[in-house]
Amino acid sequence: MPGNEQPSMDQLQQEAARRVQEMQARARRAAGLDGKKPPEPGKPPAPREKEEKAAAPEAPPGPPAPSRPPEPPKPAPAVWDALLQDRERTMILMLVLILSAEKADAGLILALMYLAQ
Repeated sequence: MPGNEQPSMDQLQQEAARRVQEMQARARRAAGLDGKKPPEPGKPPAPREKEEKAAAPEAPPGPPAPSRPPEPPKPAPAVWDALLQDRERTMILMLVLILSAEKADAGLILALMYLAQ
């Protein structure tokens, strides 16, 4: 077919290089490095703190915030205490345990577990 010409390897490489340059330019714009030289790969980037401090005047320190001691965490209720709070749920769960030990119908056990939710 005359309209399906394959691009040459050189054209593909040039297109790939152009895309890489476009992506790098977008990344520089997003990082705010438009007119600046990108950092060298082996060298860590220069700290931005100095630039930010020079740009913004220092505000006088305010009064320190009052610090309260952290409240001790509330103990979690014991498992048995949580189970025994609801008598109906406890009864259903005991039935589930007994029926599962007796190898009862799985459908019945699942239905009881659904009711215990």
